[in-house]
Amino acid sequence: ATRLGLWSWSTKVLDKNMGKEEENKELRSRELLDIINDVGPTAIKIGQALSIRNDLVDPVYAATLSELQDRVPPFPNAVAMKVIE
Repeated sequence: ATRLGLWSWSTKVLDKNMGKEEENKELRSRELLDIINDVGPTAIKIGQALSIRNDLVDPVYAATLSELQDRVPPFPNAVAMKVIE
């Protein structure tokens, strides 16, 4: 969660103040995808839902998040069982 908070701060504050929001959009969407994959199955499900909501998410981010639809990296069964419990 800390990594997500730092990422959010960097994208909204630093990029905006430096006038690099558009320039860094693809990079930031890739960073978000990596963070979502690291956080785990629940975050992946949220990312999947957001990937089809162009009315809520910038199209560049939605396109990157769409990779969660069928290219989710595998995770151990033990992790799945903890989420289910």
